[in-house]
Amino acid sequence: MPPKALHETLKYRPSMVAERVKTVQRIFKWYTTENVSAGQIARRLNDLGIAPVYSPLWHQGVIKYILANPVYTGHPTYNKQSNSRFMEFSGGQVRTAERKPARPRDKTDQVRPEQQEFKPLVAPEVFEKAQAKLTATKTRTYRAPKTAHLWLKGFLICSKCDKPMRAQSGNKSNGLAPGYICSEYARWGTRNPTGCGHFRVEHDEVESLVFDYLVEVAPQLNSLSDATQATDLETARPLLAVMSETKKELGWTWYDMAMFAEKYLPGKARWKAAAKRVSVESLYDTLYSTVKPTIEKTIAEKEAELEALLDGFSGLSPRLKERANQRGEAIQKEIDALKRDLADLRIPWERLQANLKARQEALERATTTLNQEGIFRQKAEVLRTVIDRIVCRFSRSGKRCTLKSIDVYAAKEGAVRPLSFPVDSLQMDSRLRPFVFS
Repeated sequence: MPPKALHETLKYRPSMVAERVKTVQRIFKWYTTENVSAGQIARRLNDLGIAPVYSPLWHQGVIKYILANPVYTGHPTYNKQSNSRFMEFSGGQVRTAERKPARPRDKTDQVRPEQQEFKPLVAPEVFEKAQAKLTATKTRTYRAPKTAHLWLKGFLICSKCDKPMRAQSGNKSNGLAPGYICSEYARWGTRNPTGCGHFRVEHDEVESLVFDYLVEVAPQLNSLSDATQATDLETARPLLAVMSETKKELGWTWYDMAMFAEKYLPGKARWKAAAKRVSVESLYDTLYSTVKPTIEKTIAEKEAELEALLDGFSGLSPRLKERANQRGEAIQKEIDALKRDLADLRIPWERLQANLKARQEALERATTTLNQEGIFRQKAEVLRTVIDRIVCRFSRSGKRCTLKSIDVYAAKEGAVRPLSFPVDSLQMDSRLRPFVFS
């Protein structure tokens, strides 16, 4: 905190750095519209190269602190937790402080203004949705899938053991397509305590069934398809800006290399290099090592000439001193030009190439996260407003296990917010109906 003068009061206000405000708004947007955890948001921000201001990298604790802080709704709140050594406000009164570190306070003990002190950075309804999700995370009733494209992982339940199914990416070695398997069987195998078999279903299969089911129950359900249109790529603009600057620097370095070759390579050699289509950087690499001793020798000769001129300067007449000054300035300019030529351009060239490659990889990761991974996580968040869980029923024939049917259970507030489709399309009880297929 900055020092304050007498009668001054320090108050919270939004940052003057627009990018920081946008970052906070994106954190809330991602958390409330995607099936994503605080840790996954931190990794996304780190991939985007966005500075966290107060630490080297973003991490889960910083994201959760931001999401839980009501200051972003225009209500700076104090006494959220106490570190007091002597006195504290707790239970509605001032009392002697407990000897415990970082004591969280109930909402009744928190102090906040009744009116908003500034325009909210985050809408109150978005903030409340984030608080509900944070609470669900604490009680372990909510967990974001680690693998984004297996976005149904948080919904599927094995009917035999009544436990969540585990996501399996699958690979070429085991010949399995991405899907979900009974967690008890995956953990214990055939000797699992619940008697579950190799209950496994491919993601594409169950996803198709869920979509068919939603089409039957809610033909007006457009939010799920809208979630496939990721428009958050503007977040990657800082990476694009840095890449543009790096490419510009790389271009100037390439130009300096070309001017070096133009200056020190004989005309016939330039024509031969052009005929063989030798790149400028390769030509510079070969030429620099050859010409460097000559440049160093020329610099030494010029400096010796300049020193000799300066040694005899005091004995010259005023008119000759003026001519000596002009000659000395010309020699110094030649020395400076030669020293610039002596600078090895291969070093900044390699550094800029490495930087550009790193930025391109970061942009690729960001694009994948924002445009592809974000799609799946948005789908999962939208589906959660309608469906609470999907129970998978399997049949066994010897060692072979196949999916028999799925039972879809509506969310407690299914189709009320933010989706809108006819209320009479939902039944009164929590189970909508089983979707059976052959």
